[in-house]
Amino acid sequence: MPKALESPIAQVAIASPLPLPVTGTVSIQGATAGQVVTIPIPVADTEQSYALPSGVKAFTAKLNQGKLSLGYASGGPYLPVSPGSSTSVPDLGPGATITLYFKSSKPSDVLSLEIFTS
Repeated sequence: MPKALESPIAQVAIASPLPLPVTGTVSIQGATAGQVVTIPIPVADTEQSYALPSGVKAFTAKLNQGKLSLGYASGGPYLPVSPGSSTSVPDLGPGATITLYFKSSKPSDVLSLEIFTS
């Protein structure tokens, strides 16, 4: 019987440096620039907002600790995102202008946004 081949691909766990303020650059899905933005949320269940930069193509949002409530209008409705999970919008149309409205179920939390622009 032939010997089974071992996979040359290894899985490596990488610790995220977040919630430290970080900025990086990548290219994905036709976008020409990428950045990571961290936004402190000092008070639980208090709405904050963030205007995504012009030319946004895609974004991912994640909280470090609490349940994320994410909406596109002040006061909701909100999309609930479980702790430890993220939500992504992978392909926004050209000329999208978006303000995110969000809150955390935990105080002293940090929202991390991964944003891709053209």
